[in-house]
Amino acid sequence: MGKNSFFSSNLFINTRGRLLDLSSPCIMSILNITPDSFYDGGSNSNPDKLLKKVETDLSSGADILDLGAWSSRPGSIPISAAEEWARLEPA
Repeated sequence: MGKNSFFSSNLFINTRGRLLDLSSPCIMSILNITPDSFYDGGSNSNPDKLLKKVETDLSSGADILDLGAWSSRPGSIPISAAEEWARLEPA
């Protein structure tokens, strides 16, 4: 990386007491937990299946988990913050 690169700086994010070093690239696993996901058809909306997917992704090297609880697909119906949290909470 070049001297003026974003990754040349010492950048950290505190993630619940664990410092994540962003001075080099990290791997993010994106997990759609919407029942109408256009990507995976809602396969991660089941908590047991989601946990297996999380375990697989972490063992494969994921540093960050991004949980998506509302759909941004064209034609999707917006949901309330309460509904979004109801989808996130079990995860």
